[in-house]
Amino acid sequence: MNTTKPYDKITWRGHRFDRRTKSAIEWAEKHYLEVAPKVRKPFRIGQGSYSLGTLSAGTHAGGGAVDIMFAGLNKKQQRAVVKWLRKAGFAAWARTGPGWEGNEHAHAILIGHRNLDPAAEQQVIAYKNHRDGLVSNKVDNTWRPKRPRRWSHRQNRPVLK
Repeated sequence: MNTTKPYDKITWRGHRFDRRTKSAIEWAEKHYLEVAPKVRKPFRIGQGSYSLGTLSAGTHAGGGAVDIMFAGLNKKQQRAVVKWLRKAGFAAWARTGPGWEGNEHAHAILIGHRNLDPAAEQQVIAYKNHRDGLVSNKVDNTWRPKRPRRWSHRQNRPVLK
């Protein structure tokens, strides 16, 4: 049982998060590393939460947001990163292809986080509607868990909704 305060802000791996988001990322990373083909390095974080930068249209201004960089990962490994983030309870997408060159990453928003930026809340709605979370609002038919999940900080694991 995790008894830390879930919304206490912390710095982890050089980026700002809260304990709830950090614990969800750690769970996804642990399970990814257990099964990831030929990968034994932790996630490389490109952007955390509570970031007032202009990247990601403000979705990182509140809590629950993270970008995991794909540099050095093949397509199968990239899909696995997104899969494990989704299994942990994130609305997550691979940001790859034209327009993302040199900045390919998984963008993820923790579903049910109480401190989401309004733009991040809209991305969670888009995810639930099988959309890509971008302004284009394209259909996203990539894998997702059959039953919705939400991160339980106290139980330190995802729970079915």
